[in-house]
Amino acid sequence: MQKKRRRINYLYSCIVLVALIGTGFYVYSKLTSEQQKSESDTITFDSTVSKTEKQIVLDTIDKSEKSPNSPLKVSVDTVFEAADTAKITSAYAPVMNFYAVRQKISKEEIKTFEIVVPTDTEDEVREGLAELIGVSSSNISSLSGNIEDITDAQIALVPSTMLTSNVKLLRLDDNYYLDDFSKGALFRQVVLEGKSKDLSFNTLATKDSLLKVNMTGVTALTRGMQTKLASVNDPLYFSKFIGDYLADADITHVSNEVSFRPGCQFSSTSFCSPPEFIETL
Repeated sequence: MQKKRRRINYLYSCIVLVALIGTGFYVYSKLTSEQQKSESDTITFDSTVSKTEKQIVLDTIDKSEKSPNSPLKVSVDTVFEAADTAKITSAYAPVMNFYAVRQKISKEEIKTFEIVVPTDTEDEVREGLAELIGVSSSNISSLSGNIEDITDAQIALVPSTMLTSNVKLLRLDDNYYLDDFSKGALFRQVVLEGKSKDLSFNTLATKDSLLKVNMTGVTALTRGMQTKLASVNDPLYFSKFIGDYLADADITHVSNEVSFRPGCQFSSTSFCSPPEFIETL
């Protein structure tokens, strides 16, 4: 009888505890929703802001634990260069299929291609991209299939979070997105009007959070290169031109597939380099 009573008391305690937790969660949820509703009353969003971007703004303000003390108007610009990287919500990078010959593209050239974007691209974002490029939003199609399968006649504008080694990231007006992170792409940038505080909406990768590797491929200081280095009598002749570029990485890998041999002379069949050319490396 005592065991049965204890079991009933235990079950009752569990029920009460669950009820209290549920009540607490309800109160917290209600407070959170009321807080966001209050913020929504203070903050107005214009038609350029997508649903996802609106939530990013609200979440960022919520995490800052400081609600605007005066009306705040929010809009989103689509720009080729981000003046304030902290205000970037997304970056749409121009890519082609991995085997495409093209390495770069200009702002004017983009509109001559068939432009595709991921299927979940929101209307506000699509319209912003189209306006910046100078085409109708109806000219920007939804991507069918995998990004890596786009044709040579297509340019895909994809969020930087979708970049992979299966596609070729193009330079945009000679700006490479992964070199700078404020150029070389089409940026969605938050604009705040009214008395606002410093807020950062940017959660994208930065130069400090990525590992950069430069690889020369096969490097052979022989044949034509050997002849040139011998004629200028300067082992640093080539590295003066490409040294800074190759050094701008966390890791630089050089594959020198010839031997260094004293007395090595030019030959079209015997591959070797004079030892002094080690300075080139």
